Amino acid sequence: MIPEKIRQSCVEISASIQQGLLTLESYHKEIILVVDTNGILLGTVTDGDIRRGLLAGKTIESSLHEVMNDNPITISENSTQRERLDLMKRHRILQLPTVDDEGHVKDLILLSEIVQVDIPLSDTNLGDQEIIAIKEVLNSGWLSMGDVTRLFEERFAEMTGSKHAVAVANGTAALHIACSALELGPGDEVLCPSLSFVATSNAALYTGAKPVFCEVSGPDDLTIDPSDIAKKITSKTKAITVMHYGGYPCNMPLITQIANEYGLYLIEDAAHAPGARIGGRSCGNWGDVGCFSFFANKNMTTGEGGMLTTNSDELMEKFRLLRSHGMTSLTLDRHRGRAFSYDVIELGYNYRLDEMRSALGLVQLEKLHEWNEKRRNLVCKYRSLLQNIPHIRLPFEAINVTDSACHIMPILLDEDINRQRVMSSLRERGVQTSIHYPAIHTFSYYRDLYPIMSLPISEGIAAQELTLPLFPTMEEEQVENVVNALRASVEFENASMSNFVSG
Repeated sequence: MIPEKIRQSCVEISASIQQGLLTLESYHKEIILVVDTNGILLGTVTDGDIRRGLLAGKTIESSLHEVMNDNPITISENSTQRERLDLMKRHRILQLPTVDDEGHVKDLILLSEIVQVDIPLSDTNLGDQEIIAIKEVLNSGWLSMGDVTRLFEERFAEMTGSKHAVAVANGTAALHIACSALELGPGDEVLCPSLSFVATSNAALYTGAKPVFCEVSGPDDLTIDPSDIAKKITSKTKAITVMHYGGYPCNMPLITQIANEYGLYLIEDAAHAPGARIGGRSCGNWGDVGCFSFFANKNMTTGEGGMLTTNSDELMEKFRLLRSHGMTSLTLDRHRGRAFSYDVIELGYNYRLDEMRSALGLVQLEKLHEWNEKRRNLVCKYRSLLQNIPHIRLPFEAINVTDSACHIMPILLDEDINRQRVMSSLRERGVQTSIHYPAIHTFSYYRDLYPIMSLPISEGIAAQELTLPLFPTMEEEQVENVVNALRASVEFENASMSNFVSG
């Protein structure tokens, strides 16, 4: 009996090469486990085995066993983590099947799961100030949304130069409220990037509106392309949502001009960009609405949490109604005798932010400028060290980091470099990496909505992008270690590919 957790990576020996390719593509593994009807491991097949077979004259209709390694490296299911790690390092393999005494496959061990990370992708910096702030809230006896949250809103509005700021439960809630307050709905279209986190487009879908995906500018600028925005405006278009990718501002002067020309609402997904500016004007203060996230990996964090910014009194009132069930008075107002009852005048949500998170936010906001400056310095260090590494490209390299929030450190690998193997190799060297992002329109849910959509620039970048560690407490020596590990991983992968082609 094959365990459920690895069944998707197993195929029977009667499968074709085409079925093997589909398995590799569907489950994002580099290895297929070939088993008999009883679940006994007969061999393994990698993407390299398939490529070599096709070059040798096999076809996709050929049997998978014709390219199978029938003497794979395996280890007992009772082995220790140290034994598994030693075996994988000795044979330079990234995935290791475990079997029982009779040869039944029991698990597939990934090197990335058992190697200790020395340099994480991101890290939080919480200290005594945050602890004291939370204790003060706990000692006050008032934990739900109250005076601390109001103060957090005031300070955040000051930081962004916005007239109003409204705290909410998370960044996705901010985007949802923005779309709801602007009365987007069925029949409306919202232009947005596909190279973003899925919440950017989901928020439009929550209201019944239709996201229309736009390209990014290109490998040197991963923010939404203003020219593609202009091309995709129709009579149904009601709003534009931009995303300041990685903390690098979009071309807001031009996008604002387009929005004004066509009478469109403008929403800024500024989850990556607290403290980022364009010509002295803060991200989140260009459009009708700015939406921020304070998730744990963001430039400032409250664990969960988000913020809406606007210069519109009318929108501010809508935001406050929508975040709290559409109620005309708050619990704190009734507690203090400022109100004795309430009406419900909107179909609202429970998207409030509590006092503990707001207290965290106030402390984190005080540190934001210093931390963003540290991020900028680290990015400059990265840029200087990455210059001489072949097979990579630096997005935003021509952009001065002065006004960026430098939320993440993205690079692009050459298309013939296997990103998954590079990431596994970096993990083996103690460096955690990630991907920002798979293109939204390629997810299964969105493919069902848009089966024939193609965005070749976004798709190409999504397939090549690799995010390196970046956080304000990172040391320059750690940056050097990341770059050295990257150089070694890319050179090894490139040499492997060259040997494969020449062989």
